[in-house]
Amino acid sequence: MSRFKILLLSIFSIISVSSFAQTEMPRTISVQGHGEVNVKPDVANISFSLSQTNLDFKKAVDELNTKVNSLSKGLRKVGVSKNDIHSSNYNITKEYKHNYKTGEKTFLGFKVSHRITLQIASDTKSVNKVFEAIIKSLSDVELNLSFGIKNPEDSKDLMIANAIKDAKKKAEVMAEASELELGEILSINYHTAPVHYGGGNNRIMLSKKMTMDAAPVMVEDFNPADIKQSTTVDIVWMIK
Repeated sequence: MSRFKILLLSIFSIISVSSFAQTEMPRTISVQGHGEVNVKPDVANISFSLSQTNLDFKKAVDELNTKVNSLSKGLRKVGVSKNDIHSSNYNITKEYKHNYKTGEKTFLGFKVSHRITLQIASDTKSVNKVFEAIIKSLSDVELNLSFGIKNPEDSKDLMIANAIKDAKKKAEVMAEASELELGEILSINYHTAPVHYGGGNNRIMLSKKMTMDAAPVMVEDFNPADIKQSTTVDIVWMIK
């Protein structure tokens, strides 16, 4: 073999070894950390529906609007801001009465429904004031009461910090058990999990019979469950 061929083979071998060394993947450890915070609810969400039926469509709409306007005035009197009164659904249907013996159906009119959602302070006094205002405007109503957080983003930083602490603790345990030493962090990614609301929805029936007493107490003092917020982080460390 000529000296020139031997020289080329030597150079090729050096380049191959160097390329292999450069492409060798660094040793890493990947850990997922979990962080959560329990937050005291500070708002109560109240939702209910108003409806009106009339053979004349326009009258049905006008009569329902009168109910809604009367209710809104009553709510504002007890301190509910206009910005905290929201329409979540508006529905119009034709109502019929069916005679199953003859197969005939009689038109009863247009039913117009308006679902309203309120957000107020979560204390018992505020909730009872709103209940009284609702029942003064409506003879009977079925509503849902749930609890939430007005600004859930406020606890995000603490939630992420807890997740990172959890991941670091797990990584240190794994490294020590494997007789390894953690190096620098290569990457961090976090994922927000769905918020878990404590207490769920409470269905409550209100009737004007409840207001016969001069000072009605509709809901006794309550202590809504904390709301759990959680997130996960994925962290990759180099191993020294």
